[in-house]
Formats: sequence, structure tokens, C-alpha cells
Amino acid sequence: MKQNRPPKTVQLVIDPFEQPVSGAELRNDAVKRALMPFTDVTVVSPKDFAVSNQRLTGNKSAPTLLAPDETCVQNFVKYIGHERPDILLFEGVGLLKFCEALVSQSVFKIPRLVLDFHNVESALWEENVFARMGVLRRLWKARRVVGARESVRLADREAVRLSDAVLVPTGEDRQRLTDLVGDEKQAGKIRVVPNIAPSWALRRLAAAPVANERGGIRRLLFVGHLRYTPNVEAVDALVHRIWPQLRGEFLDMRLVIAGRNPARRVRRWAGSRTDIELHADPSSLDGIYDGCDVAIMPLRQGGGSRLKVLEAFAVGMPVIATAKAVEGLGLTPDRHWLRAETAQDYVAAIRRLIRDPGLGARLVGEGRALVAERYTDKALADTLAPIIRDLNPQRA
Repeated sequence: MKQNRPPKTVQLVIDPFEQPVSGAELRNDAVKRALMPFTDVTVVSPKDFAVSNQRLTGNKSAPTLLAPDETCVQNFVKYIGHERPDILLFEGVGLLKFCEALVSQSVFKIPRLVLDFHNVESALWEENVFARMGVLRRLWKARRVVGARESVRLADREAVRLSDAVLVPTGEDRQRLTDLVGDEKQAGKIRVVPNIAPSWALRRLAAAPVANERGGIRRLLFVGHLRYTPNVEAVDALVHRIWPQLRGEFLDMRLVIAGRNPARRVRRWAGSRTDIELHADPSSLDGIYDGCDVAIMPLRQGGGSRLKVLEAFAVGMPVIATAKAVEGLGLTPDRHWLRAETAQDYVAAIRRLIRDPGLGARLVGEGRALVAERYTDKALADTLAPIIRDLNPQRA
């Protein structure tokens, strides 16, 4: 009698993540942990199949795609043929070439393909390309990038077509992708699998409640991958427009910027003022959060849902942010966070927190309760389990 065994999953990621730091690594790690109770998971990356340490480059004609060499791709196909997993979970459209090569071979039965869209990459690419442009410049640039725009849209559609299931972080992303594919059958594959708070922050959430009453507000915190374009743009706005107005009213306040791999201009901006601290590539965020009072997030671009918002909630820190920064999380302004779209809004929000210490306590309590209810490992596992079960994987 044939014994039942858990399905076997290979998770193909762009970068390996022994200690996840970036948003992509945190989501990959969370999904892996959520899958482990009901499937055997092996994590691999293109680096495992490359013949040298050559860095993966982008595709010039379709900027959202990676361009691995043919040897790397074929080594990956051979690996899948040897391992025969039931499921291949791949991180985003950037890895499309690996999936196309796998589907095109006829030597062995391919696993069920699950695409995890961390963002709708074509929409994010267009947003980044046209950010902070006037109408005339947008029209001029649109003519120049029309070929690339069509290529990145086509890549998203093709990735969905090849996949048996498609995961997106938010309902907004599901609608964007549904509109893009324009096909009811293909759109039916798209399932919302929310991001969750990072594991270290969830441990803080479970350990003990934080003190509800904060003293004064002396240190503001911005955390993010500091080479990621939406975060770099947010730091630009923070340092050059928001921070001068905040310091004009709150003279003893300091700004802390922390994150991985800061771009050269981020280092230059932070180094231009003595009241700004830059913590580049911190080994841990625990102490940084403990030393600050309010998380500030002036994001104008980006897709997916905001891991750093959930992180701040879990550790017990009030959040002041744009509506874009909390998109996809189902938050209510003045209940979960304070909304601020202009420099004057940030000044007003800080003033409110200083004048009413109970407001910060209420925001912290609501934020922590929301994470505990919706954005934990258990919540993610409960969402993923029926998706994997519906795939009904069978070994070839």
C-alpha cells in the first residue's frame, strides 16, 4: 500500500536569505515558514546553478526580468528533473526565464507552478519611471519607453499564463493584475496572500505588552531598504522637505534612518546634517526601534503591502505615514495610524502626539491587536494551506 507523504516544494528565490532583511527576503522567509508544516521545502536561487559568481543582470528590453545565462537556466532545469518536486514556488516575474525553460522541455513532468508576485512588477516599474514628472515630461518619456512598457506588461501576463496559482499581497494588487491579464480564467488563479510582520517583531509582539505611555518625542525613525527606489524617494522627501519643517518647530528632535545597502545619495543626504543619524546595514533592528519614538513613512511609490508598518505595529511604535505607505493593510486613519501627506501634516501629527500621550498609546494598542489578528505566521499558514491543497500535487 502506497504511503501518503507530504508534497515536496522547491522555492526559487532571487537572493538566498539565511538572515532575511529586505522586504523580498522577509516575505520569502515567511512563506517558507508557513509552508513547512504541510510540505517539505527546499530553497534555491540562481546562484546555485551559475557556473561562476557572475551577478545576475537585468533584461534591457524588459527591465523587470533577470537575464541569466543559458548554462545557469539549464542547470536549474536538470536540478528540477532530478528532484522532481510537486510544487515550484518562484519569486516574481524576474525569474520568468527559468519557468519558460522548464515548461518548454519534454523530458519529465513539470511541477505545479506557483508564482509569488511581491509586487505587480509592470505597474511598479511604470510608477517608478514616471514618478515626480510633469505632464509634458511624462508624455515625452512615455513615447521613449513604450517598447519597454509593453515588454514588462507582457512578461507579467506570460508569468500568470504559465502558473497554476498566483499569489499577491493585497486586494489592490489582485485588481491591478486582473485588469492587466484581461482574462477571466487567468484572473481566477490570483489569490491574496498577505505579508506578515517579520519573525523577530512577532516575537516582540508575543513576549509582553509595551509600555502604553511614552514620554516626549525625541527621535523619529525611517526604516527600509535604502537602495530601493521608492524608499530613496521617500528619504529625499523626508530629508529635504519634511525634516526642515519638523526641526523648525521641534528643536531637540533627531531623525534616524536605518536600512540595508544605502545608495550613495542617501549617505550624502544623511551626512549633510548633524541632526540625522544613518544606520547602514544594521545587524538587528531591536535596539534601533527601542531608541526611537515614532515611525515616519512618507512613501509615494511602491506595491505590495508594507512590512515596515507591520513591524512598527508589532514592536509597539506609533506610525505617521502617507496613505500609500499603508496601502493594502486595511487600516483606519486616527485609529491605527496618523495620516500625513505634506510636511505640514507631519508637523501637525507630531504636535498631536506630544499634546495627547494617550493618542500614541491608543494607536499602539490598535496596531498590535491588528497584527495579532491578521498578520502572524498562523494567519499566513491558514491562507496558504487551502491554496496548496487545491493544487492536488502528484509526483510524476
